[in-house]
Amino acid sequence: MLENPHAKVRLRAAEVLQQRGDLKVTDAEGLLRDPRVATRRLALRALIKSGRKFTKDEVTQIFKKAAERPRLTEILLSLPRESDEAKQAVEREYLASLSDAELSQMERDDVVANEDAIMLLNERDFGSRSAALRLAVDDRYKAQFDGELERLSAVLNAESVERWRDLETFIRQERTRRALTILCERFEEVDLARVRSVLTSGFVRKTPADVEYLGRCGAWSDILLVLSALKSPEYDVPAGLMDRAAARAIVRLAGKRLADATALVHAEAGSETLIQLVAEIPEAEFEHLSDENVGALLDSEIIAVRRVAAIKCVRVWSRDHLERFLDGYLTRDRYYYNVVYWMDFGASVQRDQGRDVATRLLELVKLGS
Repeated sequence: MLENPHAKVRLRAAEVLQQRGDLKVTDAEGLLRDPRVATRRLALRALIKSGRKFTKDEVTQIFKKAAERPRLTEILLSLPRESDEAKQAVEREYLASLSDAELSQMERDDVVANEDAIMLLNERDFGSRSAALRLAVDDRYKAQFDGELERLSAVLNAESVERWRDLETFIRQERTRRALTILCERFEEVDLARVRSVLTSGFVRKTPADVEYLGRCGAWSDILLVLSALKSPEYDVPAGLMDRAAARAIVRLAGKRLADATALVHAEAGSETLIQLVAEIPEAEFEHLSDENVGALLDSEIIAVRRVAAIKCVRVWSRDHLERFLDGYLTRDRYYYNVVYWMDFGASVQRDQGRDVATRLLELVKLGS
């Protein structure tokens, strides 16, 4: 499969072999010549993990390499779509192969901080570096940038220094964003006020790490902050990932006030967030929602919201509850066919069969399908 003419097939085969621990060193070496950057990156990572050392020049050459006699379709469809982000990922793999001492030497020698090396050290040795990391986040990396500007003034002309100064906001935002992610992924409550401050300031892009942290360490009031992160045009991840992270966070933050949280999301957020929230609500908590609360979801003008709410009812409610609700629902002046369909399905089939179907459909919802 590693010699398959289709690039996607080779990549998937390499991924499976690596997950199983069966990707041979010789095969990984061959994949370093693959036309697809993602495949070369995987091969490089596997070789580094096996103990192979690479210089930065070697990593650069690996990134630039094309396959021998590449197919025209691979050149046109695969290579041009690889971005600088892929190159950065490869370089980070190279840094990951270095020891702490080598990374520390880079930190001391560089006039301008090598952020990849520094952030890697922050992750590896969080205990001794956490205080400095938190101070840097608190001042949004202003002191570090000013120090670099002073050092650059000693080696560059005034025009070059001014060009660097023009990048101040971007550089400080990027550093703050990466450092904040490290803090969020630690899930330490001591950082709660700090995380709230940075997110409220609008200084950085929003990511799932932020809302996951708030879900673990925050309080009811942070639901509004989670929702504001969804509204921000700056978050740099696919919306579906953000919606799912937000839904999980809101379920945790809501506690026993899930009815209030659901109503708040219904009013303040997009339909995808509400869909994910309904899918994530624990069964015991959903069962405690009143028919009026659930009915508000089943009355939504958005088909997908009604659908997931009805499927959740099939999963959680008893047959008697489904039949009772459906009887009352059909006496209304207006009702929705997809609600009737799922309620009737749940009330008509064997209980285990209905729950099994609903479980599978809800899992697909959580996966964004």
